[in-house]
Amino acid sequence: MSSQDLVEKGNKAVDFELAREEALRDATIAFESIDVNGDGTIDYGEAEKLIKASSTFNSLLAAGGSDIKVDAFFKSFDEDGDKCISKDEWLHFYGKLFDNIIETGLSPTNVKE
Repeated sequence: MSSQDLVEKGNKAVDFELAREEALRDATIAFESIDVNGDGTIDYGEAEKLIKASSTFNSLLAAGGSDIKVDAFFKSFDEDGDKCISKDEWLHFYGKLFDNIIETGLSPTNVKE
């Protein structure tokens, strides 16, 4: 690998880190808007309102019980099972999602030369 390749790779790493930070800032803004009572967590009722207000989820809800869909959504974030989603859990989920998207996008089969 040439020094130019290393510089380009290093720049991409910085770009990805900056993009990740921006994505997590956006996720923080989303969290704060969903946490309508301002207690620093998203409870089941707040998650349910979010899902029911989303047109994408509404089409999914038509295919099955709404409680099942809300439960699945909620459990995907609530890592410790305390029945609320903390900001840390929310950001951890979105950080992993971002990392997985980047990793998948950079796999040798997806990278165009």
